[in-house]
Amino acid sequence: MKKINRVLAFALSLTMLIVLAAGCSSQSGGNSSAPSPAGNSATGGTSSADDSGNPLGLAQKIVISYSHVQSTTSPTHRAMEDFGKYLEEQSGGWVTLEIFPAGQLYNDATEIDAIVGGNIDMVSTYMSKLTSIDTATQYCLAPYLFESADEMEAFYTSEYAEPLYANINALGLNVVNVMFGGEQYFMSNGDSVQTIDGFQGKKVREGGGAMTQALYNALGASITTVPFNELYTAMQTNLVNIAVTSIDSAVSIQLQEVLKSVSSYKIQYAPYLIMFNQATWDSYPEALRTVITDGLEMARVKQLAYTEEGCAAAIETVKAVCDFYEASDAEIEELRDLWQPIVEEYVDSSWIDAINAFKAG
Repeated sequence: MKKINRVLAFALSLTMLIVLAAGCSSQSGGNSSAPSPAGNSATGGTSSADDSGNPLGLAQKIVISYSHVQSTTSPTHRAMEDFGKYLEEQSGGWVTLEIFPAGQLYNDATEIDAIVGGNIDMVSTYMSKLTSIDTATQYCLAPYLFESADEMEAFYTSEYAEPLYANINALGLNVVNVMFGGEQYFMSNGDSVQTIDGFQGKKVREGGGAMTQALYNALGASITTVPFNELYTAMQTNLVNIAVTSIDSAVSIQLQEVLKSVSSYKIQYAPYLIMFNQATWDSYPEALRTVITDGLEMARVKQLAYTEEGCAAAIETVKAVCDFYEASDAEIEELRDLWQPIVEEYVDSSWIDAINAFKAG
């Protein structure tokens, strides 16, 4: 009897082990939909918008690589950090932005080739630096095209500006938004530029190009092209007498230490293009493209606020160590009148027509 009981007990134990093993197998085996922790190449199981933590219904996690040449304290960098947070929030962590600032990955000379070649997904760059693609882009810095940064941004994100991007788009690039590159000031290491006569015989650091040379030749000055990161030394050694740049950018490299005066003539509002590689953009599902578009619009508004905040602080920094001159309306009109015929000579009529149509509309 005892032997039979032992056999029955053994049989029951064996049966329970088989049942438990089968249950564990059904819980841990089979296909898993958990995503890979890697970047753009990470793949997981197919997902839907109903899946918890994947509101965009992405089939894989996506990392958007973004390069720019500005410092990590710049308004653009700060705004794009906000954009990165927005992407993560809206995608439930399935989309992240990897930022490469201060030219650490690609600089002004290499970033366009990099994005055209698909080595980077997104860049932000001054439109005027795209002259190797389209010589007409230099005209975005023609003086007195717009009355304010708001007007400039509204134009470059409007349907009126779309034809101006034709040569850029033809390379496989997609302009998604525009940011404010900063109001340009005259910064002198000598006498204050209080009138247009103050340019006589001076060496001005500005972007190259025939139009720019003609503008400053009309003031009796010459053009010197110097990389921004060498501007401090160039002004310290008188290689440059007058720099034309945004005031927050100047303070970011401590340029006020070698300045004696800064003058505001409200000459231009520089556009910063936010561009994607077109093939990369097309690879994103529509839901993600919408989130990116909305996020960049949010970032544009924040970048403008950061710029205004930074410029206000930079002006106070400059005023503490050198003269700061606000040109009168009459002085601004005198400079505008001198430069307007030169602008009309060099700026392609399609640009002027587009801007006038935008303002009229």
